[in-house]
Amino acid sequence: MPICRSSRGASMKLRFEMQPPRQIKQFLKQGGQLQCCLNQAQQQLQQAEARIKTMGDDMAQLKEQSREQGERLEATCRAENAALQERLDDLQAQLNCAVAANSSLSLGITRKEDEIKHLKEVLNRTATLPVIPQATYDSQEWQRLASGGWGAVYKANLPVALKVPISSSPQYQEAINMEALIMLLFSHPNIVRPLAMVDCGDGVRGMLMEHFELGSLADRYRPYGGTLPLQIQLRILLQIIGAVGEMHEQGIFHGDLKPENVLVRANGSVAVTDFGLAIRGDAPLLAYKGSIGSTAPEVIDPAQRTTARRVDLYAICAIAYTLFTGQHCLNLLREQYNALPRSEVARVDKALADAGLAADCVHRHLCMAQYIGAIQGVNKVQFPRQLPECAQPYLHFLKTAMFWAKDRSSGVEFSLQEIRDSVQSCLIELEEAGEEASIPAATIAAQPSVPAAAAATRAHQARPQPRRPVHSSPVSFPGFLVPGALSSSTP
Repeated sequence: MPICRSSRGASMKLRFEMQPPRQIKQFLKQGGQLQCCLNQAQQQLQQAEARIKTMGDDMAQLKEQSREQGERLEATCRAENAALQERLDDLQAQLNCAVAANSSLSLGITRKEDEIKHLKEVLNRTATLPVIPQATYDSQEWQRLASGGWGAVYKANLPVALKVPISSSPQYQEAINMEALIMLLFSHPNIVRPLAMVDCGDGVRGMLMEHFELGSLADRYRPYGGTLPLQIQLRILLQIIGAVGEMHEQGIFHGDLKPENVLVRANGSVAVTDFGLAIRGDAPLLAYKGSIGSTAPEVIDPAQRTTARRVDLYAICAIAYTLFTGQHCLNLLREQYNALPRSEVARVDKALADAGLAADCVHRHLCMAQYIGAIQGVNKVQFPRQLPECAQPYLHFLKTAMFWAKDRSSGVEFSLQEIRDSVQSCLIELEEAGEEASIPAATIAAQPSVPAAAAATRAHQARPQPRRPVHSSPVSFPGFLVPGALSSSTP
């Protein structure tokens, strides 16, 4: 029996609804997969957001670290720039000093040229020294007495001394000639004057001078060990002061006054010699000259602009100290330097290095140590004996005059006239008080030992002494001074 169409369609529809087609299953399956992918994407998105947040925190941390590093780098650069600027300022200061030193050197060269020109002009106006032929020189047997930087002094059977250059170099011969020329400028009883020039052969000429039988002050003061009567010391100083005054009036400054360069005649008078370092004009010294212990310590520093006049005045006081104590200032400085701790020695070495001076010279160490105050020189020395009250102002002046202060405002400026006044005042008061008189000739031999000289001094001081004017009757000392020796040459 045939089936009805309507019933057939309803049956198919029912079958379709009850059994989903394959595509719908696939769609459903794909929908589930998409939902799973969506869930995974959401998880990945959350992870990505977490990573982005972490990266943002890291970025902020890096930014903070970069800022701190930048600040540190900026501070370091500023410090380095400041150090470089300071170094640049130091180099500029050194350059300025070098320019100033070069200017001073040029000025010094100009002054030296002017000095040579002046001395040559003086030579043309001065009587020429006679020249003794070589035959006379060869006929004598010469005995060497002493030597210095430019020449050596010899003695023959004649009562004269001969100074010849220690080298055949023209420079050394010129130095002897210039020294003779300078000495010709003076006519003073307490300044050695050349007598003639001597032809020594091979183009060498020596300077003939008076011979001093008793040698130098350095040879004469040591046997008395600081017991030499003060009156004798003061009279010797007055002669030296008179000689220096004559030099300074002529515009000449000795530059190397010391006991070794003050000679003693047989009659007890003294004379200044050795003008090898003499300077014309009172200009600031540009380089160290002189002898340690007798030269003002500030000369080692050209910046102090120490003049040649100051050097001579300091040297007079150093000679006075040597006569009074019987000890050379050089030996005093050496003793003080040897007692320094290592730290002070290192400070002296550094000062020499900073000044650009080589440390291979012991004397330069002593001078720098005195200059920077590592050693105090005579200011820390106890004098060997008690003196009358009237001599105390003189001793105070002596120490004050030799005192060196790096701060020039605290130093003491003094003149040759002030030194002369101090010496004369002390000598007059000693004469009026009848104290520190000379030792009688019968009491002591010509070369007394230190104990004998001290005993004779004490024995004579115990005797009452008559008052007398300062120049009426010069003091005597056996083998050193005799009556009448000082009256004609004392200024």
